Amino acid sequence: MSCFTQGNRVDFTLPITRGQVDADVYYSLPTTRGRVNADVYYWRGLARRRQGNWTGAEADYSEAIRLDPRFAWAYNSRAWLWATCPDDKYRDGKRAVESATRACKLTKWKGAFPLGTLAAAYAESGDFDAAVKCQEKAQAMYPDDKDREKGLARLELYKAHRPYCEGPEASGAEADYSEAIRLDPKYAEAYYIRGRAWGNKGEYDRAIADYNEAIRLDPKSTWAYNNRAWLWATCPDDIYRDGKRAVESATRACKLTKWKEAFSLGTLAAAYAESGDFDAAVKCQEKAQAMYPDDKYREKGLARLELYKAHRPYRGGPADYL
Repeated sequence: MSCFTQGNRVDFTLPITRGQVDADVYYSLPTTRGRVNADVYYWRGLARRRQGNWTGAEADYSEAIRLDPRFAWAYNSRAWLWATCPDDKYRDGKRAVESATRACKLTKWKGAFPLGTLAAAYAESGDFDAAVKCQEKAQAMYPDDKDREKGLARLELYKAHRPYCEGPEASGAEADYSEAIRLDPKYAEAYYIRGRAWGNKGEYDRAIADYNEAIRLDPKSTWAYNNRAWLWATCPDDIYRDGKRAVESATRACKLTKWKEAFSLGTLAAAYAESGDFDAAVKCQEKAQAMYPDDKYREKGLARLELYKAHRPYRGGPADYL
């Protein structure tokens, strides 16, 4: 079962949503555990797209579709890349229209973002009348003013017979997952990922609200507990830091991962440091150091460990999760 469907889900999203992991390295973890499915390729495709790795993103979206021919958002993301990629050698209007049309059919023509993608695809193919019609339909369906404003800007381009060219962030993670939530309000993972997107933008109230909702919908949402704790422990805006609640949330994440996940332990260490318990912070970080999957994380963890030994908490930026 793939992304944007109902039911119990396995979380393959942790590394991509930290925003720091090299997409190719990260997916060695689920593959070695024998858990590769359409979701894995889709998430890696998103990561590669945001890195500007167009070839890798295109390949991953296509593999996700091969594994799950009804994966609407893999069709949608592939179409968006073919329609709007800043590197013109990857743009292909005809294939973009085909892929976006499939996404629209799978979402029963009720998804604003697939319709917006189809509009961009038509524009890239030169059919601006069709682009205008699709974008006008999308305008009436976007979940908020921000998306309507962006869509309106594209609509004006299409009316002027100009295609839209976008960078690697494309429609934006928070927009993607707002649409997923609209289609399935009980989709806990979408709240979690959107929370990450809000956190990256420094919109901490929204991030916390989405993490809370993810936990309400799925009380075993490990990484919602983890990322909520990380925000409470390390947020650069001190009005959001709360060491006590950070420790509680991070402890829950550690229990759910049976104390075997390096990143949850690292979060608990940061939480202890924020609460002033630096001895506990050092112990947790030392445990995490032995468990990190590569040197990159060990180096970052070591820098935090030195802070805790000096009785100093760690302060992260909006995209600086673990």
